[in-house]
Amino acid sequence: MTRPHLLAAALITALLATACGPQYMQVPPDVAAATTVLTVTDRSRMKGSLVDEGFMLAPWAVKDVDRDWNSGSGFSVGGFSRSKVTTGYQFAMVRNGATLKATCGSVGRSMGVGGSGFSMSKDTHQIRCACDDGKVKSSLEVKSTGGGYKGMATIGGAAIQLTSLHEHANGTMTRDATGYRFDDEGPYAAAELTHPGRVFLRKGLAASDAAHATCLSVGLMLYSEPDTSNR
Repeated sequence: MTRPHLLAAALITALLATACGPQYMQVPPDVAAATTVLTVTDRSRMKGSLVDEGFMLAPWAVKDVDRDWNSGSGFSVGGFSRSKVTTGYQFAMVRNGATLKATCGSVGRSMGVGGSGFSMSKDTHQIRCACDDGKVKSSLEVKSTGGGYKGMATIGGAAIQLTSLHEHANGTMTRDATGYRFDDEGPYAAAELTHPGRVFLRKGLAASDAAHATCLSVGLMLYSEPDTSNR
């Protein structure tokens, strides 16, 4: 094979590796410097009622993932009614006898936007999660903004700002969120959505706050944006 052909083959191989290989979240430098990392293991890529979606997020075990809660007893999250919920799911986090129970839900709708005789469909989504350890509760709410998601979380009585991230570690940008960052006066936590996922927690965070930040992060990691292509 000639040198030009070798160079072309090497370029194609590199492009395929970039396109087909794992696409991880680009961790913002200030988040990386201010946090410690919890890494996900033993997580399946498959989802649904026939799949065990539990995984390890040392030192926590994520268990009992149930994506059918909104067809049951009428439990609601943050005022979402069952009739309006697009996706709903529950899970538990367990560690040395301690348990946090979480419930998340989302609603989505399509709006007509435009002017001067031109219109188009715009999908909007809103996600809420709540975590409860039996003594302390935490919650989050994020909404699509057209260029991503923004919202707030309440952890330990503190208001934390949430912003979606959209950059892969290789520098490519994507419409879909690769993760979320949590900020108050600086980086508080971050959740990586790309498989298998990671959680970043501020160094020195109180144990209860760290547990709830982890729980809310898992709620975001388990979220699947509904398919609105047939609406």
